[in-house]
Parts: sequence; structure tokens; C-alpha cells
Amino acid sequence: MIGGADGPTSIFLAGTTGASGKKKKKAAEYRRMLDQIAKEIEPGEKSMAELVQYIRVHYNGHQAGMSDRREKMLKQNIFHACYAARMDESLPAFPKDRNLSPEQWQEWIARREEAVDKIIQDAGNGVTFELECYEFPMMIDGREAGRFQVELDYISGYVSSSFQCTHGENKKTAAYVEQVMRDIQLYRGVSRKDIEERSSRFLEYAATLIYYRNKKKRR
Repeated sequence: MIGGADGPTSIFLAGTTGASGKKKKKAAEYRRMLDQIAKEIEPGEKSMAELVQYIRVHYNGHQAGMSDRREKMLKQNIFHACYAARMDESLPAFPKDRNLSPEQWQEWIARREEAVDKIIQDAGNGVTFELECYEFPMMIDGREAGRFQVELDYISGYVSSSFQCTHGENKKTAAYVEQVMRDIQLYRGVSRKDIEERSSRFLEYAATLIYYRNKKKRR
């Protein structure tokens, strides 16, 4: 998964019980686009080693360290994205009473995060990580405008990105970040199994294509 909730990998799947007619229509259109993309694309999954080599060659990337705080956050994100569904019984149940006070919600979140940390630290539960971080300069108009990081896990196949701008964000840095995120996501590709099973990796890949196709139409 690359990007944020409103970015190129944001996946809108409505049509659940109680959804409005408008949302159901959007969900049906989204599924139609997924089916069309599945017919158009060719399987071509790249390995993590190939992705790392691509980052090194095309972006002059080099391996970089991560702070303890960043590593902890990354492991939590990977857990929620890749392991939480099959280990849900080990986590505090979602409150049945949705009318909790802010303090009660904070207490529940803290208990859940504590449970996640214990699972991550327990080497015997099958949740393991092999993390690396690669960094490269954000070159815009021939000048370095910041640093871009790509974090990955060889075990789960999870990929995330982050960046820091030297002089704050603007339209050019935003365009650069979008371009890099799209390039990396599309370079990774998908397998035939991803396409057939509509895996999360396929959904991310398809969402990237849909996002940028829609953005191109708006221009």
C-alpha cells in the first residue's frame, strides 16, 4: 500500500447494507472499472529485490536507517494491513456501544494498540518482519526540494512512502510526490493470481490507474 486515504490507493467500495442509491451506483461503476482494468493489464509482478534495484537505479536511492518510533509505526501499519483480520480474536473487541465518550474511545484505542504491540513483539505467533528503508532526493527543477523515503517489508510485501520538503509543500512538490508514488505502484505490477482473486495488491494497482485516469480527465 502506497499513499494516503485520499490518494491514489484510496479504494471506494460502497454498496453495503443501508447504503444510499447514489453510493450503490458509484460502487457498481467502480466494480465495472475494476473488471475493465483486469481485462486490460498484463500480469507482471516484480519482486522486492527488483523494486529495490529500480529505486537505486532510477531515483539514486540508498538504504537508510529508521528511528525506533518510525519502525514501531511501520510494524503497526503492516500488522493492521496484513495480519489483523486473522488475529482479530487476540485484539479487544470493537465496542458495541458506539456512543462512548472521547475518553472511553481513547481508552479502547490504547488497549488495542497495547495488544497489537504484544503480538508484534511475540516472535512465536507468525507475525515477522524484514524491514528496509530507501531514501533519495526529491529533485525538482534541478534542485533538491526534500527527501523521499520508501519503506518495505520483504515478508508481507507491504510498501509505504513518506517525504520531507525542505521549504514546505507546494504544487510542484505535490506533483512530484504523486508521480513517484504512481511510478512505484505501477512498477510493482500484479500477478495473474492477484488479478483473478482481486487481491489487495490488485485493488491498489487498479485504484492507482483509476485515480490518475480520472485526474487526467479533469484537466
